[in-house]
Amino acid sequence: MHPGSLRCSSLAYDEYAALLAPRDPGASAFSVRAVGAGGFALFALASAACAGADDLTGLLIARCMQALGAAAGLATVFDLLGG
Repeated sequence: MHPGSLRCSSLAYDEYAALLAPRDPGASAFSVRAVGAGGFALFALASAACAGADDLTGLLIARCMQALGAAAGLATVFDLLGG
């Protein structure tokens, strides 16, 4: 595996998390708990997809889905802890 491909995967994860973590727009339209639970469920499913990825493209797609799930989950966790 090329070292640059791992860096791209990590950058994609960080960028999605940085964009969505400050405030999750879905949390205002839906229950904060529902968005958080959905985010963590997406993260868990994407983690399984990462483990079963056959090629780099599949791994990168699964890592991006992980980032979306983590960002949604973490953004709502802060709301749940704060209130």
